[in-house]
Amino acid sequence: MIQFTSFSFHNSSRSLALFAVAFVPWSSFQTVRPLRDDAKVPIRVASSADCMSGIDFDATLAVSVQRRVKGLSRRKQPLKETEAMLFVFEEPKFVEIWMRDTWIPLGVSFFAKNNAMTAAYDMKVEADPSLAETRYASNADALTALEYSPVHYRSLREGPRYLCVSPPSVSAPKKATKP
Repeated sequence: MIQFTSFSFHNSSRSLALFAVAFVPWSSFQTVRPLRDDAKVPIRVASSADCMSGIDFDATLAVSVQRRVKGLSRRKQPLKETEAMLFVFEEPKFVEIWMRDTWIPLGVSFFAKNNAMTAAYDMKVEADPSLAETRYASNADALTALEYSPVHYRSLREGPRYLCVSPPSVSAPKKATKP
């Protein structure tokens, strides 16, 4: 299902530009195009599988093993409320994430192949970030994990949550002529 969520209008003397952002389940997007490290993707953690409403993020992808291992380590500035990193795994599997060399607090949510959240955690900075003793587990096979600002943790841990994405091919600008 594609859902149009926001519109912005650009006025000129003769034309009106319409920009619609649509969100679809992550699993339907993942097969559409190859994914690459550090690509930016609009993500929504929705309260229902139809992707109608939720919390929106500008996510940076971590697809390769090397990028997933690095994650957000060594970052010293807290994430903005809309920033996130989406870890994408080759296939659904039990996953553990840790905070090695991570100096900022984070929230993390794990998502299964059906886009449903399997677990969410409030990850605190370790007393010694170089040791990373605490592990955060997916609790079930996960296809993705999303790290985000801890300001969203409370709202994301409650109730069912689903991972959705706004694919670029769907959210391209459309032009309309002003009457």
